[in-house]
Amino acid sequence: MITCPKCGEVQSDADHLCARCGASLETTAQRAQRLHQLEMSRREAERNDVSIQGITGNINGNARASFFSQQFFNEMSHQMRRRYAYTFVGAAALIVVMIVASSTR
Repeated sequence: MITCPKCGEVQSDADHLCARCGASLETTAQRAQRLHQLEMSRREAERNDVSIQGITGNINGNARASFFSQQFFNEMSHQMRRRYAYTFVGAAALIVVMIVASSTR
């Protein structure tokens, strides 16, 4: 338990701000250390999330499914599936228009 220096409210030391007056309950050093730990955890999460492809084709991180495999489509979001479908339909329509245009000449 910790006592607020401004209003005297006694509360859990897990809180960073006083529930009554909003004053900071941690020292400058404690705040700096807490923010440093938070930043390091974010950097570690980014480091674990990012996959880097090397020159040899190796991947540092989680391996992804190969393009046009069943697993590739299973991992794909609905939005990405729609984009692929629109692209395919648009390309097919363009090919049909080109064929029709070339046959009328």
